Amino acid sequence: RPRGCPGLLCARRAAAMRALLLPLAVALPLAAAAGVRHRAGPAVLGDITKIVPWGKCIEQLAPADGDDSWQLVLEEEFDGDTLDAALWNVRDNQSHCQPCEPELYVKEAVTLSSSQLEITTSRASIEGPHGDTFNWTSGWVDTHGKFSALYGRWEVTGTLPPWSATGAWPAYWLLPENESICWPTGGEIDILEATSLGKGRPFVTSSLRHGEECGEDEQVPPGAATGFSKDFDYDAPHTYAVVWNATLLQFAIDGCVYAQVDEDVPQEEMYFIIDTAVAWYWPEPEKAVYPAVHAVDSLRVWQRA
Repeated sequence: RPRGCPGLLCARRAAAMRALLLPLAVALPLAAAAGVRHRAGPAVLGDITKIVPWGKCIEQLAPADGDDSWQLVLEEEFDGDTLDAALWNVRDNQSHCQPCEPELYVKEAVTLSSSQLEITTSRASIEGPHGDTFNWTSGWVDTHGKFSALYGRWEVTGTLPPWSATGAWPAYWLLPENESICWPTGGEIDILEATSLGKGRPFVTSSLRHGEECGEDEQVPPGAATGFSKDFDYDAPHTYAVVWNATLLQFAIDGCVYAQVDEDVPQEEMYFIIDTAVAWYWPEPEKAVYPAVHAVDSLRVWQRA
């Protein structure tokens, strides 16, 4: 998601996103009806989104556990009754990219239950910090100022909000730790973004945001697009990952590398963000089923030994 966008830019992004998503909303169910096992997404990220078959991996990642070339530097399994304040910040009474995104982030939306981080997105009528009224509440946690790294293998296992929550916009993503670097000149690595296209059709992306000037995103959304076939168990937990080095980003789901980018690879230490927004680029999800829960089992980060 173009997280640093001002109002005019996000309006342009909304129009561009709708133009890209509407054809997919038609194409994906047609492919499913024809019996095609599909996954909509580019083989290589860039300005043109390509379609590759579901299950067609560029390569299969070997597990990092037990591999002496990887050193585990962060392991978070969300044990206990409260979030670890030494690792996580929780946004409270804060908005993002206003007026693009209609949710207000509140601490009450972030809980721990059965060794899971749960972010609950709900309909609400609530006043924000500047007197604006928001129609949704949701949660955001990040490791800014507490954990960051340059390169590595970042893996998060989670269960996305249900298909019926049209417009719910969960994300796992990275931003530069150095706040003096204006967005998106230092890059933005989106390990996962997902939302339903309505009628239960999910839409998942992985992408790199970048630009030479502040506020000028050169990555055409939606980056790498993945349309799950009906035999994909969307309601089950999956592991979403990026393997990041000086020259390459590889995006994977359950070890299957389905997209990669080898241009404008970020060279800054980055911190990790988990949130659920409400999609500003899709029509207001009035008939969607809320509240919706986004559950995260674990976060692990490895670096080369």
